[in-house]
Amino acid sequence: MKFEKNLVLLRRRKGLSQEDLALAIGVSRQTIYTWEGGLNYPNILMLKKIAKVLEVSTDELLNGYDVSRLPETLELLEVTFVSEYDDKIYYREVPNWFISLEVGNEVCWAIYDGIKKDYSYHLTVLNEVYVHKEKGFEVLIEEYDERLNKTDAYSLIVRKKNERLSFIGRIFYENGVKNILTHRDSEFMKMWGIGPDNIGQSMRYSDVQVYELKYDTVKHKVFRVTYFDSDEDKESYFEVFLNKDFESLYWRRYVLNHKSENTIILEGKSYGMREHCITDRLI
Repeated sequence: MKFEKNLVLLRRRKGLSQEDLALAIGVSRQTIYTWEGGLNYPNILMLKKIAKVLEVSTDELLNGYDVSRLPETLELLEVTFVSEYDDKIYYREVPNWFISLEVGNEVCWAIYDGIKKDYSYHLTVLNEVYVHKEKGFEVLIEEYDERLNKTDAYSLIVRKKNERLSFIGRIFYENGVKNILTHRDSEFMKMWGIGPDNIGQSMRYSDVQVYELKYDTVKHKVFRVTYFDSDEDKESYFEVFLNKDFESLYWRRYVLNHKSENTIILEGKSYGMREHCITDRLI
Protein backbone atom coordinates (compact mmCIF):
# COMPACT_ATOMS: atom_id res chain seq x y z
CA MET A 1 0.00 0.00 0.00
CA LYS A 2 1.23 3.50 -0.74
CA PHE A 3 2.00 5.77 2.19
CA GLU A 4 -0.55 8.38 1.14
CA LYS A 5 -3.44 5.92 1.04
CA ASN A 6 -2.47 4.42 4.36
CA LEU A 7 -2.25 7.87 5.96
CA VAL A 8 -5.84 8.61 4.93
CA LEU A 9 -7.10 5.28 6.30
CA LEU A 10 -5.31 5.58 9.63
CA ARG A 11 -6.33 9.22 10.08
CA ARG A 12 -9.97 8.37 9.44
CA ARG A 13 -9.78 5.38 11.78
CA LYS A 14 -8.79 7.81 14.55
CA GLY A 15 -11.69 10.10 13.59
CA LEU A 16 -9.38 13.00 12.73
CA SER A 17 -9.85 15.58 9.99
CA GLN A 18 -6.89 16.88 8.01
CA GLU A 19 -7.06 20.01 10.17
CA ASP A 20 -7.00 17.93 13.38
CA LEU A 21 -3.90 16.01 12.31
CA ALA A 22 -2.16 19.16 11.08
CA LEU A 23 -2.73 20.87 14.43
CA ALA A 24 -1.52 17.83 16.38
CA ILE A 25 1.82 17.61 14.57
CA GLY A 26 2.39 21.32 13.93
CA VAL A 27 1.96 21.68 10.17
CA SER A 28 -0.64 23.28 7.90
CA ARG A 29 -3.72 21.53 6.55
CA GLN A 30 -2.27 22.11 3.08
CA THR A 31 0.75 20.00 4.06
CA ILE A 32 -1.50 17.09 5.05
CA TYR A 33 -3.34 17.56 1.76
CA THR A 34 -0.10 17.26 -0.24
CA TRP A 35 0.98 14.15 1.67
CA GLU A 36 -2.36 12.41 1.16
CA GLY A 37 -2.32 13.39 -2.51
CA GLY A 38 1.15 11.93 -3.04
CA LEU A 39 2.53 15.34 -3.99
CA ASN A 40 5.06 15.44 -1.16
CA TYR A 41 6.27 13.24 1.70
CA PRO A 42 7.21 13.87 5.35
CA ASN A 43 10.74 13.42 6.68
CA ILE A 44 11.60 10.75 9.27
CA LEU A 45 11.06 13.06 12.26
CA MET A 46 7.63 14.04 11.00
CA LEU A 47 6.80 10.37 10.32
CA LYS A 48 7.44 9.63 13.99
CA LYS A 49 5.15 12.48 15.03
CA ILE A 50 2.37 11.25 12.73
CA ALA A 51 2.74 7.66 13.97
CA LYS A 52 2.54 8.80 17.60
CA VAL A 53 -0.65 10.78 17.02
CA LEU A 54 -2.27 7.93 15.04
CA GLU A 55 -1.05 5.37 17.62
CA VAL A 56 0.66 3.13 15.08
CA SER A 57 4.26 2.20 14.28
CA THR A 58 6.16 4.03 11.54
CA ASP A 59 6.38 0.68 9.74
CA GLU A 60 2.60 0.34 9.71
CA LEU A 61 2.30 3.94 8.58
CA LEU A 62 4.69 3.36 5.67
CA ASN A 63 3.90 -0.21 4.68
CA GLY A 64 0.32 -0.74 5.70
CA TYR A 65 -1.33 -3.94 6.80
CA ASP A 66 0.65 -7.16 7.00
CA VAL A 67 -0.51 -10.61 8.16
CA SER A 68 3.02 -11.31 9.43
CA ARG A 69 2.29 -9.06 12.41
CA LEU A 70 -0.29 -11.50 13.75
CA PRO A 71 1.20 -13.74 16.46
CA GLU A 72 1.94 -17.42 15.87
CA THR A 73 0.24 -18.47 19.11
CA LEU A 74 -2.60 -17.00 21.15
CA GLU A 75 -1.78 -17.74 24.78
CA LEU A 76 -2.00 -14.36 26.50
CA LEU A 77 -5.67 -13.51 25.94
CA GLU A 78 -8.38 -13.42 28.62
CA VAL A 79 -11.97 -12.15 28.59
CA THR A 80 -13.90 -11.38 31.79
CA PHE A 81 -17.57 -10.43 32.12
CA VAL A 82 -18.16 -6.94 33.57
CA SER A 83 -21.83 -6.00 33.13
CA GLU A 84 -24.87 -5.91 30.90
CA TYR A 85 -25.07 -3.13 28.28
CA ASP A 86 -28.30 -1.12 28.31
CA ASP A 87 -28.37 -0.10 24.66
CA LYS A 88 -28.38 -1.77 21.25
CA ILE A 89 -25.31 -1.87 19.03
CA TYR A 90 -25.10 -1.12 15.34
CA TYR A 91 -22.47 -3.63 14.19
CA ARG A 92 -21.68 -2.79 10.57
CA GLU A 93 -19.00 -5.37 9.75
CA VAL A 94 -19.52 -8.22 7.28
CA PRO A 95 -20.48 -11.34 9.28
CA ASN A 96 -17.36 -13.30 10.28
CA TRP A 97 -15.11 -11.20 8.00
CA PHE A 98 -14.52 -8.23 10.35
CA ILE A 99 -14.58 -5.42 7.80
CA SER A 100 -17.06 -2.60 7.21
CA LEU A 101 -18.11 -1.52 3.73
CA GLU A 102 -16.05 1.59 3.11
CA VAL A 103 -13.88 1.72 -0.02
CA GLY A 104 -10.20 1.44 0.96
CA ASN A 105 -10.92 -0.17 4.34
CA GLU A 106 -8.54 -2.99 5.29
CA VAL A 107 -8.11 -5.56 8.05
CA CYS A 108 -5.86 -8.54 8.77
CA TRP A 109 -6.91 -11.42 11.00
CA ALA A 110 -5.94 -14.99 11.85
CA ILE A 111 -7.77 -18.16 12.85
CA TYR A 112 -6.40 -20.19 15.77
CA ASP A 113 -7.23 -23.83 16.45
CA GLY A 114 -6.47 -24.01 20.16
CA ILE A 115 -3.56 -21.60 20.61
CA LYS A 116 -1.71 -22.19 17.32
CA LYS A 117 -2.40 -20.08 14.23
CA ASP A 118 -3.85 -22.09 11.33
CA TYR A 119 -4.07 -19.44 8.64
CA SER A 120 -4.46 -15.69 8.06
CA TYR A 121 -6.51 -13.30 5.93
CA HIS A 122 -5.97 -9.84 4.50
CA LEU A 123 -9.17 -8.08 3.36
CA THR A 124 -9.51 -4.88 1.34
CA VAL A 125 -12.71 -3.13 0.20
CA LEU A 126 -11.89 -2.32 -3.44
CA ASN A 127 -14.88 -0.50 -4.91
CA GLU A 128 -18.63 -0.29 -5.37
CA VAL A 129 -20.20 -2.63 -7.92
CA TYR A 130 -23.65 -3.59 -9.17
CA VAL A 131 -24.84 -7.20 -9.41
CA HIS A 132 -28.18 -7.68 -11.20
CA LYS A 133 -28.85 -3.98 -10.59
CA GLU A 134 -28.18 -4.35 -6.87
CA LYS A 135 -25.47 -2.21 -5.30
CA GLY A 136 -22.67 -3.99 -3.46
CA PHE A 137 -19.03 -3.65 -2.45
CA GLU A 138 -16.20 -5.78 -3.81
CA VAL A 139 -14.04 -7.11 -0.97
CA LEU A 140 -10.70 -8.64 -1.97
CA ILE A 141 -9.79 -11.63 0.21
CA GLU A 142 -6.21 -12.90 0.32
CA GLU A 143 -5.58 -16.13 2.24
CA TYR A 144 -2.26 -17.18 3.81
CA ASP A 145 -1.19 -20.48 5.35
CA GLU A 146 0.67 -20.87 8.65
CA ARG A 147 3.97 -20.20 6.82
CA LEU A 148 2.55 -16.95 5.40
CA ASN A 149 2.44 -18.28 1.85
CA LYS A 150 -0.47 -16.80 -0.10
CA THR A 151 -2.73 -19.73 -0.96
CA ASP A 152 -5.72 -18.06 -2.57
CA ALA A 153 -7.17 -14.71 -3.63
CA TYR A 154 -10.75 -13.93 -4.62
CA SER A 155 -13.41 -11.28 -4.17
CA LEU A 156 -16.77 -11.37 -2.44
CA ILE A 157 -19.52 -8.90 -3.31
CA VAL A 158 -21.35 -7.74 -0.17
CA ARG A 159 -24.73 -6.01 -0.11
CA LYS A 160 -26.13 -3.77 2.62
CA LYS A 161 -29.92 -3.67 2.53
CA ASN A 162 -32.48 -2.88 5.25
CA GLU A 163 -29.72 -2.86 7.89
CA ARG A 164 -28.66 -6.37 6.89
CA LEU A 165 -25.45 -7.61 5.25
CA SER A 166 -25.35 -10.47 2.76
CA PHE A 167 -23.17 -11.87 0.00
CA ILE A 168 -24.44 -11.45 -3.57
CA GLY A 169 -21.44 -12.47 -5.66
CA ARG A 170 -17.98 -14.04 -5.84
CA ILE A 171 -15.16 -13.39 -8.32
CA PHE A 172 -12.34 -15.91 -8.66
CA TYR A 173 -9.94 -17.43 -11.18
CA GLU A 174 -9.62 -21.03 -12.36
CA ASN A 175 -6.84 -21.95 -14.80
CA GLY A 176 -6.38 -18.28 -15.58
CA VAL A 177 -10.06 -17.78 -16.42
CA LYS A 178 -12.13 -15.26 -14.48
CA ASN A 179 -15.31 -16.71 -12.95
CA ILE A 180 -18.25 -14.78 -11.53
CA LEU A 181 -20.99 -16.38 -9.42
CA THR A 182 -23.99 -14.47 -8.07
CA HIS A 183 -26.90 -15.02 -5.72
CA ARG A 184 -28.88 -16.31 -8.70
CA ASP A 185 -26.59 -19.36 -8.84
CA SER A 186 -27.51 -22.29 -6.59
CA GLU A 187 -23.83 -23.19 -6.19
CA PHE A 188 -23.15 -19.75 -4.76
CA MET A 189 -26.20 -19.72 -2.48
CA LYS A 190 -25.32 -23.11 -1.01
CA MET A 191 -21.97 -21.74 0.13
CA TRP A 192 -22.62 -18.05 0.74
CA GLY A 193 -26.34 -17.45 1.24
CA ILE A 194 -27.32 -15.95 4.62
CA GLY A 195 -30.83 -16.62 5.89
CA PRO A 196 -33.96 -17.41 3.85
CA ASP A 197 -33.81 -15.78 0.43
CA ASN A 198 -30.38 -14.41 1.41
CA ILE A 199 -31.90 -11.64 3.53
CA GLY A 200 -28.59 -11.42 5.38
CA GLN A 201 -27.27 -10.89 8.89
CA SER A 202 -28.80 -8.11 10.98
CA MET A 203 -26.61 -5.12 11.87
CA ARG A 204 -28.60 -4.30 15.05
CA TYR A 205 -27.85 -6.25 18.22
CA SER A 206 -29.49 -6.25 21.64
CA ASP A 207 -28.53 -8.37 24.70
CA VAL A 208 -25.07 -6.85 24.50
CA GLN A 209 -22.63 -7.38 27.37
CA VAL A 210 -19.54 -5.50 28.51
CA TYR A 211 -16.33 -7.46 29.05
CA GLU A 212 -12.74 -6.75 29.90
CA LEU A 213 -10.37 -8.18 27.32
CA LYS A 214 -6.77 -8.56 28.40
CA TYR A 215 -4.16 -9.31 25.74
CA ASP A 216 -0.61 -9.65 27.04
CA THR A 217 -0.41 -6.68 29.47
CA VAL A 218 -2.99 -4.42 27.77
CA LYS A 219 -6.62 -4.27 28.88
CA HIS A 220 -9.56 -3.25 26.67
CA LYS A 221 -13.18 -2.49 27.45
CA VAL A 222 -15.10 -4.51 24.85
CA PHE A 223 -18.70 -5.14 23.84
CA ARG A 224 -19.85 -8.71 23.23
CA VAL A 225 -22.44 -9.51 20.56
CA THR A 226 -23.63 -13.02 19.70
CA TYR A 227 -25.52 -14.71 16.89
CA PHE A 228 -26.19 -18.06 15.22
CA ASP A 229 -25.18 -18.61 11.60
CA SER A 230 -28.90 -18.22 10.80
CA ASP A 231 -32.25 -18.40 12.59
CA GLU A 232 -32.96 -21.72 10.88
CA ASP A 233 -29.52 -23.37 10.87
CA LYS A 234 -28.13 -23.25 14.40
CA GLU A 235 -25.08 -25.41 13.75
CA SER A 236 -22.67 -22.63 14.71
CA TYR A 237 -22.81 -19.93 17.37
CA PHE A 238 -20.57 -16.87 17.34
CA GLU A 239 -19.26 -14.42 19.92
CA VAL A 240 -17.65 -11.18 18.74
CA PHE A 241 -15.87 -8.73 21.04
CA LEU A 242 -15.83 -5.13 19.78
CA ASN A 243 -13.79 -2.07 20.70
CA LYS A 244 -15.29 1.34 21.51
CA ASP A 245 -15.75 2.02 17.78
CA PHE A 246 -17.63 -1.30 17.47
CA GLU A 247 -14.83 -2.88 15.43
CA SER A 248 -13.96 -6.54 15.94
CA LEU A 249 -10.97 -7.39 18.11
CA TYR A 250 -11.66 -11.01 19.04
CA TRP A 251 -14.09 -13.71 17.80
CA ARG A 252 -15.05 -17.23 18.88
CA ARG A 253 -17.00 -19.91 17.05
CA TYR A 254 -18.87 -22.71 18.84
CA VAL A 255 -20.20 -25.75 16.97
CA LEU A 256 -23.12 -27.97 17.98
CA ASN A 257 -21.96 -31.19 19.73
CA HIS A 258 -18.29 -30.37 19.09
CA LYS A 259 -16.01 -31.86 21.75
CA SER A 260 -13.98 -29.14 23.39
CA GLU A 261 -12.63 -28.06 26.78
CA ASN A 262 -14.60 -24.84 26.29
CA THR A 263 -18.31 -25.68 25.97
CA ILE A 264 -21.54 -23.76 26.52
CA ILE A 265 -25.21 -24.82 26.71
CA LEU A 266 -27.64 -22.98 24.45
CA GLU A 267 -31.35 -23.84 24.23
CA GLY A 268 -30.58 -27.12 25.98
CA LYS A 269 -27.88 -28.12 23.47
CA SER A 270 -24.11 -28.39 23.90
CA TYR A 271 -21.77 -26.24 21.79
CA GLY A 272 -17.98 -26.62 21.86
CA MET A 273 -15.52 -23.95 20.77
CA ARG A 274 -13.88 -24.99 17.50
CA GLU A 275 -11.72 -21.97 16.72
CA HIS A 276 -11.14 -18.35 17.62
CA CYS A 277 -9.42 -15.42 15.99
CA ILE A 278 -8.02 -11.94 16.51
CA THR A 279 -7.79 -8.97 14.17
CA ASP A 280 -4.80 -6.68 13.79
CA ARG A 281 -6.73 -4.01 15.73
CA LEU A 282 -5.83 -5.90 18.91
CA ILE A 283 -2.06 -5.90 18.52
